[in-house]
Amino acid sequence: MEKRLRITIFEDGMQAHAAVAPGPPMGRGDLERSINEAGIRRGQLPSAIDDLAALLEDEKGQAEGLLIARGEEPSAGRPGRLRIDVPEPDPIGALRDGDRVDFRERGFLPVVREGERVATLIPPTRGRSGFRVTGEELPGLEGPAFPLLLGKGVVLDDDGMTIRAVREGVFTRPGEGRIEISDHHRHDGSVDMSSGNLRMKGSLEITGSILPGFEAEASDDLVVHGDVDRGRVRAGGCLQVFRFLVGDGATRNTAGQDAHCRGIRRATLHADGAIHIETEVVDATLEAQRILADGPRGRVRGSHLKAAKLIRARDVGSEGGAETLLHVADLESFEREMESQSRKHHQEARRRQQRGAGPGGRSKGGKAGREALETERARLKGRLDLRRRRRELLQHCAIEVLGTAHAGVIIQFADTRLKLGEAQKRTRFTWDPEANEIRNEELRS
Repeated sequence: MEKRLRITIFEDGMQAHAAVAPGPPMGRGDLERSINEAGIRRGQLPSAIDDLAALLEDEKGQAEGLLIARGEEPSAGRPGRLRIDVPEPDPIGALRDGDRVDFRERGFLPVVREGERVATLIPPTRGRSGFRVTGEELPGLEGPAFPLLLGKGVVLDDDGMTIRAVREGVFTRPGEGRIEISDHHRHDGSVDMSSGNLRMKGSLEITGSILPGFEAEASDDLVVHGDVDRGRVRAGGCLQVFRFLVGDGATRNTAGQDAHCRGIRRATLHADGAIHIETEVVDATLEAQRILADGPRGRVRGSHLKAAKLIRARDVGSEGGAETLLHVADLESFEREMESQSRKHHQEARRRQQRGAGPGGRSKGGKAGREALETERARLKGRLDLRRRRRELLQHCAIEVLGTAHAGVIIQFADTRLKLGEAQKRTRFTWDPEANEIRNEELRS
């Protein structure tokens, strides 16, 4: 019988084959005993065993390479993955005033705090076990680990799973498997309905434009390669708009340092440093320490320019007489700061007075009088500081017109105004402290 039936197990134990030669018939019991003696314990194929039994019952039956048992390869588990714990941008928008949705606020640049958990590394799982036909179990394979790449601003906790921010900034995923907290983000495209408003902790670069009604804000520098078209921009550092800043007549744009635009129309722009405009300033309001609109095509029409120290422009005003104001030694911002400090001091004095009041509502002793005196002293100090600041600014400030200042242009130093009765070319305006008036002279090369 052994010569009639030959069973072979492959070297890897994953398959068993049978060969049948003509000979005396063999019963089912003989077949099962031969399979057992060959060492086959698992993975028998019932239909193949039935076919083999039929061949053995026929003395003329013969065959080669009959697959009668097959093992099972172990399977791989699920791969590791990265779970992002920072809220995803809202595809619709943010609620405002309880039930109103602002479709422009989508949180496209999520800001995280130092120490905040930003992601969790989920380990891979082990797959299903396999076996050989000899009965040996093959353990399941562990899935591949997630290819994590930690960029700047993030660390992996000791638990090997939790990823935290080590600084405040914008959570970004610049590449497959890479996460980081960035202080600079480049947004490819425009700020529109697809992105929503962009707010960045750090510097922000926008390759497109800012469309009507949308905003971009950065705590550091903000660069817009296109236009700002009736949107709003706010930079804690420098602001640069490569094309035009166009407003709606009401929106206020700000820069914590210098601001630079090709041109500006119907917009308000405030900078704590200098403002540089290459071409035109039309129906706009500019506020800065220094304002420079002196490019070869620079012109200022129907606008209010307010600077603490210097205004330099190419052509100012128009023959049509559109009101154009050039104002230096502007103390409005300083006055507002003084008023704010005075109000805070007064409110604090009132709170102290109320805390020290007796049962009848009066302050004990002369405390109320002393606090009132302190408030008055603070106001007086503010006025004296304002006068001192005014004298300093008037001594050093200037307005320079490199081309033509048309009739009707208003030149203002502090609260003193001079309206030009006729056009003047290449003129420098300064303050005469002895005559207490504005003087002008030819601007020398």
